[in-house]
Amino acid sequence: MLLKINERGGMMIRLILAIIFLLSFHPALRAETTVAAEAASVAETQPVSEGAEEGIEYRQKLGKVITMEDEENKVGFEADSYARYMPTRSLVSQPGKISVTKAASEFSYAFKAFGELPVEFAIGGENVDINTNDAVPVSLPSHLTELTFGAEATLPAFGLEKTYIRLGITPAFYSSNWNFKANSFNFGSHALVIYQATDKLTLVAGVSVSPGFEDPITPFGGLIYKPNDKLTFDLVPTRPAITYQINDRIAVFGEAGFEGSEFKVSKDGYTGAALSYNEVHFGGGIKFSVNKYIDTYLSCGRMINHYFKYRDSLGKVDMKDNTYSEFRVEVKI
Repeated sequence: MLLKINERGGMMIRLILAIIFLLSFHPALRAETTVAAEAASVAETQPVSEGAEEGIEYRQKLGKVITMEDEENKVGFEADSYARYMPTRSLVSQPGKISVTKAASEFSYAFKAFGELPVEFAIGGENVDINTNDAVPVSLPSHLTELTFGAEATLPAFGLEKTYIRLGITPAFYSSNWNFKANSFNFGSHALVIYQATDKLTLVAGVSVSPGFEDPITPFGGLIYKPNDKLTFDLVPTRPAITYQINDRIAVFGEAGFEGSEFKVSKDGYTGAALSYNEVHFGGGIKFSVNKYIDTYLSCGRMINHYFKYRDSLGKVDMKDNTYSEFRVEVKI
């Protein structure tokens, strides 16, 4: 479900998030984090009782609002890239054909500020390559492009045990043909609550804010459940997946994706037309770990609810359901 809010409401929400972020540096909260860190240090020198929680770090990834890493496997630098190909297909109730190729990359770095506060910085880019024939009745740009910057921090939830607040800002440009103008800028933000119910189950709920979008507020929720060392239910937006680890290097997975963004483009001499791109896909594939630093993913499946739509009734291109294939690489250092 998507909620709508005006520009003033969006600014108020971002102001509240900023205040909460600044409060994280209040001595009382920093003291709480320091106590937790000291407790963790003591735990390292003592036997861990059965059922006790292991040290867990939270960070976002390309296409996922949150992921989990244990202390043993956490990394500082990470690079994620993928290419998704959607072959030529016909349109719904319109003449013409279209093919779409989507590629994205993100580079992120996570560390602890002041030795206590988990912080992550990221920069990413995305390109949607659009190929149409002359019969398509609605004019579309050849490329939709996105450039995103991000900063996130994880804070203790004001004394609530096993509960954390993660705040993030994502200023970005959404434009066409890598032509980033002032009207394509969007100052996005998000906030989520993380509840570590057990060492196997994590619950997540939050909201993202994108001022100026047709649907500027998006609430979301999910969970990460790992009943054993082989099976993981990673059911968080925007790329929920279920993974089964066959051995140390090979895993199989089923996944889905729910993606949508709004770009400012030029159409029929009008600069600044709002064009949304939406896709929903589901499929499966195989993961192969080249070594402890590099993971590769190969998948395919079905693409549905796939369309381009101009705001203010300037036209829509609705594509028929079809297949997709994807290759993804993750590098961790």
